Amino acid sequence: MSKSVAAVVVTYNRKNLLSQALQSLLDQTVPLAKIIIVDNASNDGTFEHIKQLGLIDHEAIEYFKLETNTGGAGGFRFGLKQAYDLGHEWVWLMDDDVLADQNCLEKLLEITEITQGKYKIIQANRVDMDSNEPFKYTTQFNFKNPFKLETVKEINPNQISADYHPIVSFPFEGPMIHREVITNIGEVDDTYFIICDDADYAIRANRKGFKAVVARNAILRRFSLHNNKKQIFDWKDYYMVRNRIELDRRYGGNYIFVSRTFVQFMKLNIRLLKRINRLRFREYILLLKAFKDGLTNIRGKTVSP
Repeated sequence: MSKSVAAVVVTYNRKNLLSQALQSLLDQTVPLAKIIIVDNASNDGTFEHIKQLGLIDHEAIEYFKLETNTGGAGGFRFGLKQAYDLGHEWVWLMDDDVLADQNCLEKLLEITEITQGKYKIIQANRVDMDSNEPFKYTTQFNFKNPFKLETVKEINPNQISADYHPIVSFPFEGPMIHREVITNIGEVDDTYFIICDDADYAIRANRKGFKAVVARNAILRRFSLHNNKKQIFDWKDYYMVRNRIELDRRYGGNYIFVSRTFVQFMKLNIRLLKRINRLRFREYILLLKAFKDGLTNIRGKTVSP
């Protein structure tokens, strides 16, 4: 298992979570060749915190602080390029809110041995830190039926008997990607800012013939970040709506692009009408902006977190 693996951790204003994530990576049974931290312009003292803990001085760790918050998409684009340019064979992507079991990387690499290098994208099995329930993974995309979303079939990794199972999409939270994939499909599209940048990358990889699997025994534990959402439609919803429209534009053709956008607009309006007593006018304006920007191909960071 003498493969060169670099981990890329994207962080923003979560210094305590980051330090725990880094320690879990340093504790791997198979040592990482490099751990690249991409700090998305944090202002909570992230650098000082990990320096105080002695993590910044570790020989395996490289820290980069970006001048502005480029979103998850920009952070992963930067980190993936850094790892690729350093010549690493595999790049392991994740956010700062996960802890890798000690043998997580070992189990990911075992799949490359078992399958004799057939799969170039090996996804870790994410489980919720509190409930221990696994997250599901998409096994089929839908770019034909406008009445359903892009993901129509999913698999629960704990319900499979084999050590791995084919998937067609993966989050940027635990996938180990071979440099051959990066060579052929290029960088992460940072114009998504957040949300759907990983789905876009997965679709591009799949269409180039690179298959992905989820490794059942490679456990990545995700913190349960309880977000007491005060708004019915907030900035994350904006990017979800806008960027899903972009996926349909790129991969669904004109029929899906137009018809699913209309269907989703009607569905969201019906859903919001049921909560009209709590809906603020500016939230509905944000929803309209999401659809307008999606339809007119407005990209990048257009709404601040």
